Parts: sequence; C-alpha cells; structure tokens
Amino acid sequence: MTNGTVTSVLPAGDVVYIGGLVHLRGPPNGHGVPLDAATGAPKGAFPSVNGDVYCVEPDGEGGWFIGGRFSRVGEEQRSSIAHIDSGGNVSAFDPGVSEGDYVNRFYFPATRSTLAVGSALLGGSPGATSPP
Repeated sequence: MTNGTVTSVLPAGDVVYIGGLVHLRGPPNGHGVPLDAATGAPKGAFPSVNGDVYCVEPDGEGGWFIGGRFSRVGEEQRSSIAHIDSGGNVSAFDPGVSEGDYVNRFYFPATRSTLAVGSALLGGSPGATSPP
C-alpha cells in the first residue's frame, strides 16, 4: 500500500523497487527504495534520493541506475541520474545532466556498453553515456 503515485516498478528476484511520489511509513528513505517482495518492507542499503525517481535499470552487477528529477543521492550531488553499486554506495558515474533537466527512461542494450537516456528535456532527444 502506498500513499502516493508510483511511476515505476521493477521486480528483481526477491526485491521490488518502486519510484514515484510515494512516502512510506518507517525510517526516512527518500523517493527511491528497494522493497522486499514478500513483506513490502524497505530492504538493504540504498541512499536517500532528494527528489522524484522516474526510472530504474539494473546494472547487471547487483547495482542500479536511477533517473528522475533530483539533485542529491545520499551525500553525493547528482543531477537527475545516478549509479548505485551493489553495496548501496553512489558511484563516481556522473554524466553531467544539466540542473533542471530530468531523466524519464533508460535503455541498456544487452552489450551493457552504452546506457541510453530518454527525456523531454535533454535537448529534445535521447542521450547516451558509457556506464561505470
């Protein structure tokens, strides 16, 4: 049960990640939180996001790319896109999305060599960047 709008859901094994305009009861956890698929409780280490999360993409190594409209993930400044490693740490990956722009879609081809980013505000067309 959520008390806001969910804009993305990603089941991954025994964890379900949700993003959107949702505030869960419990410890402060920001706008993107991994949830246990069986209990719905927050699961694992995940840094707090200070804005909206619109999309999530697994990195293939236990971590995640998140996109949305935010300026900080954990203690790190990140504008609208961030990579969180399998340990719940914000990586050095920072492709430099302009402040005020947002990310609403990812496409990560099977080769895992390029992450395509879609947004209405990234120059009007998808951008691409190399993942960490």
